[in-house]
Amino acid sequence: MSKKKHHINLDYKHSLIDVKKIDPSPFQVRKYFDQDKQRELGE
Repeated sequence: MSKKKHHINLDYKHSLIDVKKIDPSPFQVRKYFDQDKQRELGE
């Protein structure tokens, strides 16, 4: 059994927010998102 060391960057901060609080950007030029391509990204 090998032991792996993990580096944790304590300077990185993130938050969890409710997706209902996210507004679409008016600067987003893409209006259509190919469902198959999105599925590929999730794999």
